[in-house]
Amino acid sequence: NTNLDNIQLYYEERGSGEPIVFVHGWSGSGKTLMPMAEILKDKYHCITYDHRGLGASTRANKGLTIAQLARDLKELIWFLGLKDVTLVGHSMGAATVYSYLGQFGCENLKRCVFIDMSPKTLNDDEWKFGYHEEELYDLPKLLADMELMNENFNSLGLGINVISVKLQNIIPPEGVQAAFEDVNKASQDMERFINEGKEAYNKEIPLVQGMAEQQIQIAEGYAIERVNKAKGDVARFMSVYEEYKKNPTITKERLYLETMEEIFDSTNTYTLIDKNLDNVLPIKNLSNGGNQ
Repeated sequence: NTNLDNIQLYYEERGSGEPIVFVHGWSGSGKTLMPMAEILKDKYHCITYDHRGLGASTRANKGLTIAQLARDLKELIWFLGLKDVTLVGHSMGAATVYSYLGQFGCENLKRCVFIDMSPKTLNDDEWKFGYHEEELYDLPKLLADMELMNENFNSLGLGINVISVKLQNIIPPEGVQAAFEDVNKASQDMERFINEGKEAYNKEIPLVQGMAEQQIQIAEGYAIERVNKAKGDVARFMSVYEEYKKNPTITKERLYLETMEEIFDSTNTYTLIDKNLDNVLPIKNLSNGGNQ
């Protein structure tokens, strides 16, 4: 399971020795590179696995980016405790390895093998290994072909000028139609989830922030009230204490009398007895509600 979102990655191991991790391409699985693993398993520890959303791994609604696939690869290497790893990436798998190098450098790696994926697709003065079967196909040739297309349109009097190329209303072959529709649905769901998330954020966050601010104000008011009360209690105590130091007997008697007044004011019926008296008989009140 990946640490980020608990996606389960399916993997298989063969052989022993120096580890080789095979990273498959788009729409494939670990089985794509299985023949190479079978050949090399006698001398090497061969690991094949399925990217998230492909093969036997968990179907995912998020994290379907090359950068995340590279992070999944790093977690797999960490989980298996591999050192001095050889990475073999095919097609999108090679792009995943490129992303791994960009994010984590050569950590735990010994070598990398790239199959059918150039790190740069278009050629220029410094790079001559872009895609084309027979000859190098660089950006100037691409622009030249677009210009040739426009010249043909003009010669036919179509009134069309091509400035960009976009694929619309695509009907893919039947064999990949389901996968194509899944990709489109995933893109639409992503946009919908983002919009729903923004809507929920704009609705809930200001409300919660207002409630938090209100609680902070209540707490601050309560703190001020308690501090002021404590200061007043201390001031009253110090005032009584100063009087007590001047004349302890008078102050003690005054405090006693004030306390007794508070006690007698809180009840309408009370009985006064001597402290040495062991038993007291109840006395009927004959004063029509008066005190005993």
